[in-house]
Amino acid sequence: MKIQNPKPEHRAHKVLCASVLGRAHNYGLWSKIKNYNRGVSLLFTILIMALLLGISLGVSIILVQGIKIIRGIGESVTAFYAADTGIEKVTMNRENPSDFQECFPAPYNDICYQVKVISPGPDCQTTNYCLQSTGSYKATKRAIELKY
Repeated sequence: MKIQNPKPEHRAHKVLCASVLGRAHNYGLWSKIKNYNRGVSLLFTILIMALLLGISLGVSIILVQGIKIIRGIGESVTAFYAADTGIEKVTMNRENPSDFQECFPAPYNDICYQVKVISPGPDCQTTNYCLQSTGSYKATKRAIELKY
């Protein structure tokens, strides 16, 4: 008993493809098709490397900005405490406060504070005095205002 192929079109498809490729090969088209595929892997490699470079640059920019913010927080705290020191110095003489400015000696050369005393009036809505103290450390400034 002879078994017939249930899909005769499959064999015809192979023959058709072989004949088309054979004709393409005969006319030199096969070599042209091969040449078009030559730089595809190089192109994909360059695109992937450019994508990785872009991602790494983006991450590094985010990290650098985060480091600057963290450094600024430390400078901010130091400037705030300098302003607080100015308020404390002036309130030691509550009866007769006066404007005061000071910078700390070495090794704290960058830490300074300035206190401005404002008498009661339109700028100072209180019974005694208003004190405005500004502390600075490097490029960071913080201020405190005290009304008493």
